[in-house]
Amino acid sequence: MTRGARLLGLLALLGPRLAQADAGLDALLETNVVSTASRQAETSSEAPATSSTISSDELRRYGIRTLDEALNFLSLGVVSTNPLHAVEVGARGVLLTADYGNHMMVLVNGHLLNEQWNGTAYYERGLGVPIELIDRIEVTLGPGSVLYGSNAMLGVIQVFTKSARDYKGLHLVGEAELLTSGRLAVGFGHETTLLGRPVEITTQLEYFR
Repeated sequence: MTRGARLLGLLALLGPRLAQADAGLDALLETNVVSTASRQAETSSEAPATSSTISSDELRRYGIRTLDEALNFLSLGVVSTNPLHAVEVGARGVLLTADYGNHMMVLVNGHLLNEQWNGTAYYERGLGVPIELIDRIEVTLGPGSVLYGSNAMLGVIQVFTKSARDYKGLHLVGEAELLTSGRLAVGFGHETTLLGRPVEITTQLEYFR
């Protein structure tokens, strides 16, 4: 057997293994990791609840401007409506009128945003987190009261913001809709040290009407 024939035979044997390795790597890279369902990192297939993730790339690709738009167009099993300019959110076919979103728990980096006095949650500009600062949104459906309290009857929505490394430098944003609305924003991200410890600064100011 010639050297060329032996080489071709070796490549034929290795081909399926290399393809399987590439497929395994692709599957690993595409796996969604969530932490909201059980308060620890796990894949969405292992989470004890229906979970979906909306990435910052998806927000940018589809021109999403607010949390309620992200939920309405990109999340799994969640719908939002906007009667009388007060966004309400429902899940799995349940949408309660005039509940002001208080049956969904809203968190930002693990901190509760629902109002303490009546549980109201904000899904539009009132959320207080500019869309450019959002790294990803995790949506977990189903009662989460065991882990989060009574506000989580329909589910939990958690917003994770970008680190200074992902938002490094100065950012300027300008948007306008003819004769209806507009928005101006300036953001900044920087990594430094303070007293020998790493410090991150991430902020954005915006004006809209």
